[in-house]
Formats: sequence, structure tokens, C-alpha cells
Amino acid sequence: MDYIEITKRDIEIEKTILQNYKKELKNLPKGYLICNRKESGEYYYHVVNNKRKYIMKEKYHLIQKLKRKKQLQVSIDIIEKNIIIQSKMLENYRRYEFGMVENTLPMSYKETKVFNNQALHQTSCGLKVRSKSEVTIVEALIARKIEFVYEKRVELHKNGKIIVLHPDFAFKTRYGIWVYWEHFGMLGSDSYKETAMNKIETYIENSLFPSRDFFITCDSNDGALDMVSIMNTIDLIEKLL
Repeated sequence: MDYIEITKRDIEIEKTILQNYKKELKNLPKGYLICNRKESGEYYYHVVNNKRKYIMKEKYHLIQKLKRKKQLQVSIDIIEKNIIIQSKMLENYRRYEFGMVENTLPMSYKETKVFNNQALHQTSCGLKVRSKSEVTIVEALIARKIEFVYEKRVELHKNGKIIVLHPDFAFKTRYGIWVYWEHFGMLGSDSYKETAMNKIETYIENSLFPSRDFFITCDSNDGALDMVSIMNTIDLIEKLL
């Protein structure tokens, strides 16, 4: 969970608390409390419409209610101001991850092409992808009107060095965070399987975890595609967007 997500959740919690405090405040007595402290003790007065009335000891519960009222009023004022400050901060806050910075750069600094020439299968939107399974995934995403980036450049760390991965699909969540989808299609090949496992390990070593930060699907050994698994994955990703 990043700073933006934490702040948004905090605002939602504050709004709930604010609503509860205001509801409680309506049921408390009118007016406010004055306390005179003398050597003989403390003397409390209830002030309503500029008229002060001494509170007898047997009405101690009234003192507690008026104290609670003041606490609520101060808390409500603080929460309302906090929400304004946090909301303005979110409007002006700028993310600094390389992927976010890249989106602000001129086109000449952006990676706009697939990183090699093995993408042969064309989709209905004109995007060329590597496999027929990826064609199916792209068409499903288009049908659901889900925006994605194909083979986005992602810089991660491994063994003290920066390495570059190109996840099959990348999605920007409503919190500005990128999540990834890897579809592995040749697990019958030992070398492909080893490459896939190394890729998964790299994600995890960078604190990116399955079903939270990245999603995995694969073809069966005979090349069949499980559309139930594909659509379930799309459902999960869509909830984050």
C-alpha cells in the first residue's frame, strides 16, 4: 500500500468518524459549560442563550455530556480541516517512480515499440502480440474497455543490479499503481519454464506479490487456453482499476 492509497483510505475513515460525531452531537444538550475553581472546589455552570445556571451535584451527568459535546466540536473541526488539507495534497502530489515520470516525458523518451520483433499476431485494435492466446486476452480486455500497456518496460532489482522486465500486460490502478499480468504459453519447454520461474522470483524479490501486484495465467501443456481462468483474472484486475 503506497502513500496515496493510505491517504485516500484515511480520508474515508475520517469521513465516517465525522458522520458519527455529528450524529452524536445532535443528541447532546444545548449550550456550553463554565467551571469556576475555588478553594472549596469546582463549580460548574450550564450556559444557554447567555443565561448561566448552576449545575447541582446530582446532575453530574449533564457536566459529562457538555464536556463530551466540546470534545466532539473540537474533533469535528480538526477532522474537517484535515480532510481539506489531505484532499488538496492529493490534487498536487506527484508520483516519482520511473514509470510515472516516463508518462510526462516527450515521445522521443518513451518506449513505444515492442522490445523485439517476435510479435506477429495482430489484434482488432492494430496491436501486434506474440501468441494467439495473447490475441484472445487483448480482445477480452478491449471488450471490457480495460486500458492496458503491452510489454511495458519495468525496471526492477536483482542481485544488486537493475534489470528490465517486459510483463505481457500492465494496468494502472485508480491509485496510480501499476499491476502486471503474465501469461505463460510454453510451459512444456524446460527453458521457457525456467525463464518464467526466474521472472516470478524477480517480482517477489522486489516485493511484488501474486494476486496483488501481478497475476499469472498459462496455457496447458497441449496449448489449450482456459477462458474461465482468463475471465476470472480480468475480473480481479478490473476491481483494482
